[in-house]
Amino acid sequence: MGPLHGSADAPAAVDSMDISNDPGPCIFSGSELRARLNTTQGYAQHVLAEAAVLLLRAALQDESNVHFVMVSDTSIPLYPPQVVWAQMMSEQRSRLDACMYRRKDIDIYRWSAALSSEHFGKQHWRKSSQWFMLTRPAALLVVADSHVRELFRRHCYTNFTVLIGRSMCVSDEHYLPSLMASYGLDDATDCKGLVNFNDWSPGGWHPKTFAAKDITPALYHLKVQMSWLGKKGRQLDSQDDSSSSSSSSSSSSSAQGEAGAGAGAASMQQVEHDDDDDDAGDDDDGDDGYALWREDVSRWMVSAGYVPLGSHCPLFARKFTAGVVNETLAMALSCAGIGLGSWCAEQQWLAGTG
Repeated sequence: MGPLHGSADAPAAVDSMDISNDPGPCIFSGSELRARLNTTQGYAQHVLAEAAVLLLRAALQDESNVHFVMVSDTSIPLYPPQVVWAQMMSEQRSRLDACMYRRKDIDIYRWSAALSSEHFGKQHWRKSSQWFMLTRPAALLVVADSHVRELFRRHCYTNFTVLIGRSMCVSDEHYLPSLMASYGLDDATDCKGLVNFNDWSPGGWHPKTFAAKDITPALYHLKVQMSWLGKKGRQLDSQDDSSSSSSSSSSSSSAQGEAGAGAGAASMQQVEHDDDDDDAGDDDDGDDGYALWREDVSRWMVSAGYVPLGSHCPLFARKFTAGVVNETLAMALSCAGIGLGSWCAEQQWLAGTG
């Protein structure tokens, strides 16, 4: 990767933060970071990119964390957790689109000459979804950077009071992929950046928010089928509403995860391997030791029976709000839906041995 870009007189970084918009009790209680950033009015503002960096910095403190995924508070998994873990561990590239040659919709009108520096220019401008999955080397680069991030802090934001004559700049859609491109790491990304499935059929800047009546096992299967169709026609996920609170989670190479991979593999035997996809490449995301370790993990998972999904298959879907939590949970636990219920694996095993 080479040395980091020169400093742009960035201010001292905040060590920790809490970006939860709801102070009430939740499953993350006790794990919040100390400092606070107000993201409630964060749409098209650089504060969301800063929030992502601080979450990554905290997650990197655990050396067993090797993948880092940013999802919305309205996201749900499309697969059981063992499968999500196994899929993330099988991927050697970040789910981020830093590849200029693969797409043209980078919203170049958002570029400002004020963003230019000795190390960063218009040729590095990229666009991807703000919901991402990063490998550990990519995450380490993000938290180490100060030069590009400071350029974005100063010049990539939106003043909604004077939009006339001034374009928007949505930092959390451009900062990470542009940073990767500035280091020549386009190919360390999967060129898709598809983490969440969104339904854009209503049109506008925000995807559909699902009502209780929409949430059935049939909806789940439709989402999976549509995500597979996205392989041929690009499934866009970047015109999104960044105003919702974000959370970051990570996958670990712990014994717990290893035990889960086998269980996840059994439920994915019917998934066809995407032979022409980029995920199975021999790319090197970081130093040689990390690359060799990644190859060993991938070989182990294949030998254990897991058949990886292609990177065109999202692992999560949104928008499912707190108001439909009962319907969402019912769909998630149903064996005809996502199949998170522990009894689903038993039913599947019985069916396979019958």
